[in-house]
Amino acid sequence: MINQCYEYEAAHTIQDVLSCNGDLNIALVADSHLDNSVPATIENISAVDQAVHFDCCVHLGDFLAGEIGRRYAKLLLRQQLALFRPTVSSGRFFPVQGNHDACSGPYSARLWPEAIGFLDAEQGVCRPAQKPYYYVDIAKEKVRLVFLCSYFYEHRGGEPVMIFGYEEDQIQWLQNETLVLPSDWTVMLFSHDAPFSALLFDEKTALEKNDIVNGNQIFSALDQCRKQYGFDVAGWFIGHYHGDRIVTLFGVPFVITASETAYDPQLFDDDVRFWERDLGTPSEDLWDALVLKKSERRVYLKRFGAGEDRIVHY
Repeated sequence: MINQCYEYEAAHTIQDVLSCNGDLNIALVADSHLDNSVPATIENISAVDQAVHFDCCVHLGDFLAGEIGRRYAKLLLRQQLALFRPTVSSGRFFPVQGNHDACSGPYSARLWPEAIGFLDAEQGVCRPAQKPYYYVDIAKEKVRLVFLCSYFYEHRGGEPVMIFGYEEDQIQWLQNETLVLPSDWTVMLFSHDAPFSALLFDEKTALEKNDIVNGNQIFSALDQCRKQYGFDVAGWFIGHYHGDRIVTLFGVPFVITASETAYDPQLFDDDVRFWERDLGTPSEDLWDALVLKKSERRVYLKRFGAGEDRIVHY
């Protein structure tokens, strides 16, 4: 039973999703950061799911908040993942690692790959052994969901250090396996952060002033495969910025999704849209019902809670 303040919002979201009559429905959440309202978010997604039957729930990372010691980071991360796993009736839950989903000390590099071990038993998940990235095919709809990791680790002074970027093995995996697809397929990518640190600027600036390690290379792999094989890219969906914005670079829509938990906008980038959040109102929650409509070459993002609906054209 959901909180009474969300009843209209749930009914409205259900109506919006069903009216789209899409090929794929996904519950999309970003940056929950151990928020106290996570149980309500899960209840709301589950309530909408009863009517729209989401194909899966996707979390764009940052389950945790700040750097925590190994013992508690491991415990809290597993607890958060366990909360989200049964959110939709299909039982399908696909998370990506955020920069806060880490811990202090030498265990940090192993924390996330071990925590998502449950994916290895999930039907249709292709994940290289002990890697933080994977893909899932929705074969009936000819859609491949690609879940990338925006971080890797290098040992410096005997300790693993988190690097904002994409390890070379992931780029090779993307180029040689994941994006080798027939032309009638559609790809959707999900990661916590974008491959461009200057994402909110023009294409030239995005390439020339990119601080993301191997960011240009991983985007080049996507761009080359898209041109070679002819598949569609419906969007690259990211969190991290805590606000909303859609930016199209080199023909690929980058869809930034606001955080589930409320933040002070002054702490973050001015070029994304933040929303007023109030306790005890629908704006306390924030997540998207994502609907892919291949025949229209559109992705509909139906907002539950704070914010507005959006449409992605690809």
